[in-house]
Amino acid sequence: MSFERSVSPVSASVIICAYTQERLKDIHEAVQAVLDQTLRAHQVLVAVDHNRALSEILRAELPAHVEIVLNEGARGLSETRNTGIRASTGSVV
Repeated sequence: MSFERSVSPVSASVIICAYTQERLKDIHEAVQAVLDQTLRAHQVLVAVDHNRALSEILRAELPAHVEIVLNEGARGLSETRNTGIRASTGSVV
């Protein structure tokens, strides 16, 4: 008796949370680290907490395929991460 197992490919969405321009270099390094991975992410999101200026800078400086989502209002890290999760399309976050 033979059992065949069908495995569907995993599509991973990676969320990087950000809130201040003071950490801009760190954000760039985090995004680059994700892009340098052997297993390519289905989606890379940078979720920005209540900082429209930072989101505009990131849109201008990061590759076009990196998505920037803005958490309106000062809601904190947890809600910013949840904003990224709601915007994700991968099967794994």
